[in-house]
Amino acid sequence: MRDDMDHLMVPLATIGPERSLDGFEQAVQHGVAKRREDSR
Repeated sequence: MRDDMDHLMVPLATIGPERSLDGFEQAVQHGVAKRREDSR
């Protein structure tokens, strides 16, 4: 199974993302903090 996944993922490594991931991590952290705050 691992060999199949490696074979399927090779093309993904060559094309790159469709859009920029700048700010993605910050947006995720903000969402987590907001959910944590809302749950209190």
